Amino acid sequence: QIAWLLDETPLTREQTLVPLEGSDWQRLHARVPLDQETLWWIFALNDQIRDLQTKGEGSAQLVRELNDSLEVARRVRRASPEVFLVLGGHSAAAFPAPHKSPEVNAVAVADGERLVPELVDALEKKRPIGEVPGLLVNTGNGEFVATPDADPVGLDEVPLPARHAVASGFL
Repeated sequence: QIAWLLDETPLTREQTLVPLEGSDWQRLHARVPLDQETLWWIFALNDQIRDLQTKGEGSAQLVRELNDSLEVARRVRRASPEVFLVLGGHSAAAFPAPHKSPEVNAVAVADGERLVPELVDALEKKRPIGEVPGLLVNTGNGEFVATPDADPVGLDEVPLPARHAVASGFL
């Protein structure tokens, strides 16, 4: 599904999707700037991407391995120490312990459809992250503290993507 979305709305003009032989997966090759928009894209796809090369620009491929997510977190942390990093997804919700890394500010253990907008709002307004439900927040001394439980999200609550708002030159 992600490959279909990236084919319909590319990240960049320098993007290719190549089917992986013997599977339904596709490998994404894209040259993208290391900027806030790219970092949010990495945040959104978290455990499904791996940064292969970071030199002011990045190259990524779709994967499903926690170690790769942690490596992306390490690289982003080195490149932009001030960025708030969160790992999430179904694996983090089911088994959060392996996601707790010194480079990560928080682990999302609730549905991102509600959590991410609340987290972005809290970060922008400089509100305490501990008020955002559904997180395990890194205290900085090796511990992660749970925020209040989040209510589950029904898929009927999730709006369809606003594809008309993407100014990519490909539509």
